[in-house]
Amino acid sequence: MKKILTYLTLIAFPAIALATPSSHEARTVGTLLSAVALNATAATRTITLTEQNMRGFSVAALFIDFNRTAATDVSMTCTGSMDAGTTYFQFQSCDVSAGDCTSTDASWTRTISANDEFIWRVDTMGIPRVQCLFAGTSAGGSDTVTVSAYAIAQ
Repeated sequence: MKKILTYLTLIAFPAIALATPSSHEARTVGTLLSAVALNATAATRTITLTEQNMRGFSVAALFIDFNRTAATDVSMTCTGSMDAGTTYFQFQSCDVSAGDCTSTDASWTRTISANDEFIWRVDTMGIPRVQCLFAGTSAGGSDTVTVSAYAIAQ
């Protein structure tokens, strides 16, 4: 009898049985940077999203809390790796005109004049390892960024 109930459950509720995230389901990845100065070394201003923290999810929502002193903007560039971080490829954006895609290196930039909080969305679908580097024009040691992330299923 227990086997029959188990099989009926698998047939009736396959998403639950296989633990596949439902559409727009989200879970916390955690804080990836905590009050890091934007003039610090690149390694300390870089976040990494891995297969382990993004498995089953296709978008990372990055919650950015920026503490401004001198910076005039904050920016982010992302790269992806299929070989556990040996080789990275630059994310691209595509501007379409008359059916042609002009591919350029993708980046996120926000002009700022005060402390700021905002969300940037990064499509990680199928990319086992994504790294994003934060920077700021005219940034000093008091210009800091805190980044927390949620993984979202689409």
